[in-house]
Amino acid sequence: MNTARISISPDIVKDIARLTTLATPGVVGLAEAPTSVLHRSPPKGVDVEMIGELARITLHVTAATDQSLPALGAIIKRKIAGAVEEIAGIKVESISVSFEDVRIAP
Repeated sequence: MNTARISISPDIVKDIARLTTLATPGVVGLAEAPTSVLHRSPPKGVDVEMIGELARITLHVTAATDQSLPALGAIIKRKIAGAVEEIAGIKVESISVSFEDVRIAP
């Protein structure tokens, strides 16, 4: 029996989450997380924490002003969970979407 292991970097999960979020209509971009003295902001507005085989994803999003933020947040969560599971085969334990700004869509 082959005991070879496949490992997927948290950076891959981060890229999937970032690209999926940016491809979602109503998203203007990703924002830097607010910072404090004790915490650094995640790069590119996405942070991924792996707990065993589960991913916890935190997003900091800039949305278009014409969007319902609760509805947009639900869409983003559904799309990311599906993309991460389909592409990387990793189950998503939680996705936190924090809207940091709204802007007029270009």
